[in-house]
Amino acid sequence: MAPGVTLTGAGAVLLMAGAGALGAATDILLGPALGTATTIMLAVGTVVAAWLVRRRNLFSVVIAPPLVYLLLIVAALLLASDIGVTLTGLAAALVYGFPAMAIATTLGVLVASGRHVAAR
Repeated sequence: MAPGVTLTGAGAVLLMAGAGALGAATDILLGPALGTATTIMLAVGTVVAAWLVRRRNLFSVVIAPPLVYLLLIVAALLLASDIGVTLTGLAAALVYGFPAMAIATTLGVLVASGRHVAAR
């Protein structure tokens, strides 16, 4: 970890949300749904957040990717959909977004585990 550079748990989650939002904006500009750019940016944001967060706040980074993705879905549905947020639309987006959530969570767990083991 870089000396002197740490994030709180909330700061790490905001970093993840910001990175995911950049990806989501790119995806929305290119098509009607969240896709590859969102997945990549959420994963990168999660890795960077797990690397920079204080050790005692690592758990917040590990559990946050699905919650951040849900926030991104709701924002995308509100901004890009004519009908707004419906239960059916939300459920479909969550199903199709599972790989993005799984990839980001797995990378967060790997980085957090590595930091935890290295600190022992």
